Amino acid sequence: MSSPAPQVSGGPPGAGIADSASGGYESWRRLGDLSSSLFALGYHQQLESSGPIPPFLRSLRQAAFACSYSADKNVSIFLGRPPRISRKFCHFRQLSLDAYYSYDWAADSQLDLFADTRWAALCAILKEEIIVELFGEERFDNRVEKASRIQNTAELQWSSLPKHFRLDMPMKSCDRSAAELDLMLGIKLNYLHVLFLQHLALVRRVSEPDTQLRNIAQEILSLVVEAVLFKDHLVHSGTSLTWKVVYYGLAAAGVICLSLLQNQYSLEHELAAAPKILRDLGVLVAEIEYGTLVYKEDANYALLAGATQTIKNILDNISRSKLDQRRLNVQAPDATAQDDPELGSASWDLWGTGNLQDFDTNFWLMLAEHPLTFNT
Repeated sequence: MSSPAPQVSGGPPGAGIADSASGGYESWRRLGDLSSSLFALGYHQQLESSGPIPPFLRSLRQAAFACSYSADKNVSIFLGRPPRISRKFCHFRQLSLDAYYSYDWAADSQLDLFADTRWAALCAILKEEIIVELFGEERFDNRVEKASRIQNTAELQWSSLPKHFRLDMPMKSCDRSAAELDLMLGIKLNYLHVLFLQHLALVRRVSEPDTQLRNIAQEILSLVVEAVLFKDHLVHSGTSLTWKVVYYGLAAAGVICLSLLQNQYSLEHELAAAPKILRDLGVLVAEIEYGTLVYKEDANYALLAGATQTIKNILDNISRSKLDQRRLNVQAPDATAQDDPELGSASWDLWGTGNLQDFDTNFWLMLAEHPLTFNT
């Protein structure tokens, strides 16, 4: 896909490439240069080829490879291209890496970029398994068995995280610094994305997502929208908020939109079951449409603008259908019914031009009694 020049962000190696992934060939080329450099340096095989090294240097090499490995998986998934760095040709089981790629964490582990990078690599390992073993498996029974194993591993990894790493409450209720909150957001989204891909691989038809996939998509979208609304209290600590919206949010929104358009699910059922989803989609559309999240010169603008227009059209059609149905339901079959105090126009004479209203509490209480505002 074509778009303006890629945006480059700070953060660990590979983060800027992920942020500008929609930039097209240039980002893909830079990721290739990065992976080639790692192979040339031998980071995929051993970190101590020249003898013992200081702990800080070992830590840097571990983080450099881990971040590049996870960026490779995320960009390949986003662009729909094969991964550059295959786990098959990397030696993860070294003495220097045993603890790093273990999902056992010390209870007092510090939440920082190194911890975030390690977690991203753990998730990337599962994402590669999903790409290779699930999407590459033709027999559905085998896919189900492998998917169950991957899901169990993902859930074990999440439960093994230190409690102060996990985002288990609304962000506004977290008494954490802006940088830590951004890291916690990324950690939670990475975990949910693994489950999202795992369930996506089990769907027989992408146009008909199942309940589990829809629920995960709804959780991802809700978290992304919460982050967008809370963006003034977040500090860019790795990948940008725009990338989180593009990579996680749009995938989740796509599945939700497909579920809204399914023939086997009535519109009324979807509206009654998930009104919050429609609100979240509306917030996402508004934030992008009014330029509070991304600007026209940004690399991801074209993709976001196109997706936003599609989501907006779906929401507009849903709103019109819902409103038309409500109007039909409240219309009385004869003139007598028009005088009904709940449905007729007599009770709404107060809203004429002769009765000026202050938009205070009473106004909204009376407006809530209008039949078209009933949440049915």
